Amino acid sequence: MKKKVLFLCVIILIMLTVVRISQRGKQVPTATEQETIIPVKVIKVERSVIRETVSGPGDVKPWAEVTVYPEVTGRAEKIFVKEGQTVRQGDLLAQIDYEKTALTIKQIESQIESVRINFEKLKKDYERIKRLFEQQVVADKTLDDAKAALDTTTYNMESLQSELDLAKVRLRDANVTAPISGMITKKFIDEGQMIINGPLVTIVNIDKVK
Repeated sequence: MKKKVLFLCVIILIMLTVVRISQRGKQVPTATEQETIIPVKVIKVERSVIRETVSGPGDVKPWAEVTVYPEVTGRAEKIFVKEGQTVRQGDLLAQIDYEKTALTIKQIESQIESVRINFEKLKKDYERIKRLFEQQVVADKTLDDAKAALDTTTYNMESLQSELDLAKVRLRDANVTAPISGMITKKFIDEGQMIINGPLVTIVNIDKVK
């Protein structure tokens, strides 16, 4: 009887040993023993330019800065720009006494036409009197008076023509245009104000800096 019990105990002990060995072989690896999985995203390789930005202290100045002074003095009849507006070289900025100067030109042209008509008449009179003088029909004074009248009219017509030329230059300068392309950063005059040797606007070109 004792031998049977002992035999059973030995059998049970062997079975327990086998079970323990079997469990060790199937033991799940710990977190540190597991292989770490890193997520990977695949993208297409493309050629591109890599720019490196370097920051540092310094003064940045516009490529060009111009304060516009009109060539003429007078009243600012019209101003076509405002601060912050972008303009191109040659754009019209303002008109200074433009209408007044245009009216002056018309008046001078009318005077020139009137003097020209009178000049043509005096020229014919002088040529007629000169022929009569050569025929000893009229006196020296008559010829001299005709010549003096013709010379005076000629002088007046030339003087008016000079005034007309100056008025046309003034009319051209009355249109103030932008000397460079850029942004209006400062406007010194409003419509209706007088400009006497003063600035109109400041234009800054910020397409480039230095």
